Amino acid sequence: MKVNWNKLFSISVSEEVYFNDQKDKIEFVGCNLSGERCLDYLPQINEFFRESDRFHRAKDFNRAIDALEHAYGVAEEIKEPECQRCAMFFKATVIQSLESLHVELEKMGRGIFSTRRYDSCCLKAEGLLMRLTAKKGVNAEYSITDKSLSLQPAYML
Repeated sequence: MKVNWNKLFSISVSEEVYFNDQKDKIEFVGCNLSGERCLDYLPQINEFFRESDRFHRAKDFNRAIDALEHAYGVAEEIKEPECQRCAMFFKATVIQSLESLHVELEKMGRGIFSTRRYDSCCLKAEGLLMRLTAKKGVNAEYSITDKSLSLQPAYML
């Protein structure tokens, strides 16, 4: 009898353990102001984040960038004055995700074994970043002066 040692000690974990598509990127924990209008937009934004993550895992970076652009567009639709802090937070989260995607694409385009395969995606992400950060009042570094935070990211990067 021959024992196959590779199968005896093989450990495999399914993709669902590592990537949870049911978890939201941004969770709503409460609003200090009376405006809960952002609750209408938050599920759409989270769905675009999930869609972007799925495309990112499949190495379809153009569609991942498009999904992040759509999430930013939904966050820009929030016009109520009492919800502007939430809108700024949503926009900053989208910009941070886009920046990390852009950095990853830049790293893939450099080095000894680079193939220039994702250069167009990198340029697209860079152009979108420049366009989004050129808008007045949008900054990837979102901070709030109050000690009681009303919105917090579901996980930290």
